[in-house]
Amino acid sequence: MHQRHTCSKCQHNHLLAIAFVPDRSGEADSVGRLNIASIFLGRGWFGGERISTAGELSALVCKRCGYAELYVASPESIPVDGDYVREVIGPEPAGPFR
Repeated sequence: MHQRHTCSKCQHNHLLAIAFVPDRSGEADSVGRLNIASIFLGRGWFGGERISTAGELSALVCKRCGYAELYVASPESIPVDGDYVREVIGPEPAGPFR
C-alpha cells in the first residue's frame, strides 16, 4: 500500500494517509504519538527502569474495506538491545527463477 497506493487486500485506490497514530495514555487532555518500541535507558534512582520510546507510527487505511497498515517513520532509530528489541533475520532470497 505504501508504494503502490492501492489496498493490499481489495486493490482499491482510495486510501487515507494517517500522519501519526494518536496515543492517549497520558493526561486526559493531551494526545501523544504512538511509538512501536521501548528503549531501556538504565536504572533510576530507586532501581526502577527508565524507558523511552522509538519508532513513531503512521498508517494507511483503505476507504473501501478498512484494511490498515502501520509504518515506522525511521526504523533505523530503534536500537537492538536483545531484551526489548531483537533482530530476526530470515533466509536470504533465492537466486533468479529460470
